[in-house]
Amino acid sequence: MTLQSALFECPLDHVVIELYDDKKIFAGSLISRIVHDIDLLNAQPNIEIGSEANFENLYRCILAIFSGAKAIILKQDSFKTSKDLNTKKIVDESISYLNSYQEFNLDELQEAHKDFKNKIFNDINSFEITLTTSGSSGLPKSVVLDDKSLDYQSSEVSKLLNFDINTRQLLYMPINYIYGLSIITTWLKSGSCIILPKNNIQNPNMFFNELILRQITVFSGVPYTFNMMCKWELQKLNDSSITAITQAGGRLRLENKRKIVNNLRNIDFWVMYGQTEFGGRISQYKLSTKEIDIDELCVGYPLNGIKVFIEKDKECDGLGEIFIQSPSMAKNINSLDEIRNIKGNNFYSTGDIGRYENDLLYVSDRNKNFIKIGGSRVSTAAVSKSLTKLPGIQECFLCLGNKKNEKILIGLHTELFKDINSQWEVSEKIDEVLGKDILSTILDCKPYEIFLLHGELPLLENSKLWVWKIHEKIKGASIEKKSVHIWL
Repeated sequence: MTLQSALFECPLDHVVIELYDDKKIFAGSLISRIVHDIDLLNAQPNIEIGSEANFENLYRCILAIFSGAKAIILKQDSFKTSKDLNTKKIVDESISYLNSYQEFNLDELQEAHKDFKNKIFNDINSFEITLTTSGSSGLPKSVVLDDKSLDYQSSEVSKLLNFDINTRQLLYMPINYIYGLSIITTWLKSGSCIILPKNNIQNPNMFFNELILRQITVFSGVPYTFNMMCKWELQKLNDSSITAITQAGGRLRLENKRKIVNNLRNIDFWVMYGQTEFGGRISQYKLSTKEIDIDELCVGYPLNGIKVFIEKDKECDGLGEIFIQSPSMAKNINSLDEIRNIKGNNFYSTGDIGRYENDLLYVSDRNKNFIKIGGSRVSTAAVSKSLTKLPGIQECFLCLGNKKNEKILIGLHTELFKDINSQWEVSEKIDEVLGKDILSTILDCKPYEIFLLHGELPLLENSKLWVWKIHEKIKGASIEKKSVHIWL
């Protein structure tokens, strides 16, 4: 079954899209509109898709998938090219039609359904969708994913999470983020229902209450989302329709993993790891209350068909760079990632350092986030973890200074120490709390500078921390040497 076919297996009066104003789009009316619009589009059109999770961009994405388009997902919703004018007119008319057409004649659609199905599957072409990586820890790059990649991903994830026609997912993440796009493709693959929210994560109380009111069954989020959820009345979700939550997009704090698995009854908590270049998901696993299952570095079992190779590094204490071979690799993977040929098969670099034991993948940190301490390469994440144990420290960021200043630069996000004005005073305060010379010991006596970050941390539109921008702020403060305080 292809990515497009599940929609045709749905009952025609099945609700496949639920809008934020409680309007419902039925399978029958959506199918008829898709066929109508494909007739109006040129063969294999170029379709622009905006990033915001709204009905227009969702419908553009559906059209791209069903029409065999070469689509591009933009970082902003700005359809200004002359090529898009025809598409915009078609999409606007269809959205208006679907919004107003809340009832239909089932007998008429039943009769036309067979013709619709034959037309789609006789005319269907392969499609491509181009999107950019988030750029959270560097500069974004364009990634081209085709029908084979997205079909494999949606099939494997839907199967592991037991998606079916009764599944209800909330589409609130940006579509140009692979995690947001995967919500659309798994919805199509399972013929389920996708819901557009009335509220957003910036209003957490209303947003999380909406999960209950709108009977969401599967909820997906990034660490920021779940950190916010843990501050909310988490136990409320026990009275909801949610059967599974999935987390990707970075490492969730260990204490919040524990809080979620210990407080949510009968709700499966899946931790996932992936990258845009590999079509999304690489590995995933279901957490339990067993301590071994809440290992901070574990990202689970690779999906069926994905192979892992670890290129060991003698300086990384048994760790190595993670290389992947996957059925869902980007079409332009050869121009994106470093390649290793292992026994005649190409494996592609994830840029991450970790290990692979007993079929489980463990990710320690990004390769470029390792620093040399005491003759060994040490993960900045491991050092950050030690520093966030300081009372009042919410987040910790480490990076290296420029070539002329090879100090380790540390940014501590805190509302403390506002009366401190020098590097010496910061070190004294930290020694007071952690113990004398503990920081020097952690950093193996390497020279370092500490900066205090105040205010809201910058986020990307997908709610991931904008680490690259934070690092640039810290490096800039180190060069200017004006203050230990950085106001975000």
